[in-house]
Amino acid sequence: KAHYEEVMRAYRRQDLDAVAFLSERGPDMGGGTGRLVEAKNNAWIQTIEWHMQKESLFIAVNEAQLPGEFGLLHMLRVRGYTVTPVIY
Repeated sequence: KAHYEEVMRAYRRQDLDAVAFLSERGPDMGGGTGRLVEAKNNAWIQTIEWHMQKESLFIAVNEAQLPGEFGLLHMLRVRGYTVTPVIY
């Protein structure tokens, strides 16, 4: 629980470097998640784009899928989409 809370604090600060660092080392992630996240995001991005061409979307994902070159945030932004975080 403490690890999850630390990840959420980083997310709320919009500190994606910390989110990536913590996610990679999370007790349930086992480390080395980079290739898995990259593969997931590459598979998802086409589906997400298809839906976004029709309407605005709210997308909930694991925090590990957000940061980095192959993170969904970067992948959507380079395609010209506006990405707005939901802070709760």
